[in-house]
Amino acid sequence: MFLGSAFGIGMIRPARRVELWAAATSWLIAHAAFHLWEVAVGIRAPSVTAARELGSGYTLEMMNVENSRRKFNVPLGVEAHGFCVL
Repeated sequence: MFLGSAFGIGMIRPARRVELWAAATSWLIAHAAFHLWEVAVGIRAPSVTAARELGSGYTLEMMNVENSRRKFNVPLGVEAHGFCVL
């Protein structure tokens, strides 16, 4: 919400545009750097980071849940590993 608000208000108020857009862009750069650091130190695999940042992370996780449910013959709605299998 912060990013969208900063870019939106910057479009409406040209006098504040540079500050608002610089703050939002700085946050995006820092966020990207954090993901690169996660991969560099081995916290997360590059493929996981790429999949999540491309917007397919939710789909991949749901596929993993569904495959696990089938593999272990777990019926729908049964708690498994602390979350409800869909």
